[in-house]
Amino acid sequence: MSDPPKCRPTQKQMKLLVELMSKNPQLCSGKFSPSFTHKIAREKWENITEHVNSLPGAQKSWDKWKKTWQDTRSSTKSKAAAIKRHISGTGGGPSCAIELNEIQKDALSLMSQTSISGHIQSSESVVAFDFGDDPTEIITIGTNEDELCHESMWITESSSDDINNLKRKANVAFGLGESNKAATRLGDISERKCDMKEKYYERKIKLLEEQTTIFKNINTLLTTLISSFVVGLAIGVSSHWRKGYPESPDNCL
Repeated sequence: MSDPPKCRPTQKQMKLLVELMSKNPQLCSGKFSPSFTHKIAREKWENITEHVNSLPGAQKSWDKWKKTWQDTRSSTKSKAAAIKRHISGTGGGPSCAIELNEIQKDALSLMSQTSISGHIQSSESVVAFDFGDDPTEIITIGTNEDELCHESMWITESSSDDINNLKRKANVAFGLGESNKAATRLGDISERKCDMKEKYYERKIKLLEEQTTIFKNINTLLTTLISSFVVGLAIGVSSHWRKGYPESPDNCL
């Protein structure tokens, strides 16, 4: 289901979303285990979506509401970290102009303080669920050490089935890569064979042309020799005939 244009979640929808997330601590923390799989997480998100879409306001698919929660979580952590930095650095100075709204206050209660403190010197972690039939995506984690310790549970809690799926995918990818390499090598060999055949026939045609030229020259030479021989023979026979038959008396007179 796609979102209607320019339709944003209402206050009631956001409040219900945070309330439903508070009732699903495993979904909120992102800890996967054999008893809490990607399939179960998706079913929970679809159930949350059904409840939130029942209220007037935005109508979204489950993955869009998941993104809405992630954005709310991210902005809440950013504001909370900024407020904490201000309090730590003012020393009794002016109050912080940044404030959390009611939704963000409720969302903040669902987050660990370690995660908020670790946000000071690092960029926000982008937590991404993969609810496909073959869940093998790995979450992107921030670089801060405190946040890394907190967010690393996303990976360490993955089930052995997920790890096996990763291994199978890696093996399939490796096999496909080897097959592609073999196909490329066969293609190269075939191309070289075609080039060799082409050069062979070009050379053979050239030799045949040279042989034909030689035969033509031989034929011309033999024709010339035979013609010369025939002419010489005719002259010799004519001279011999004249010597054997003297001229007549009438001719002598």
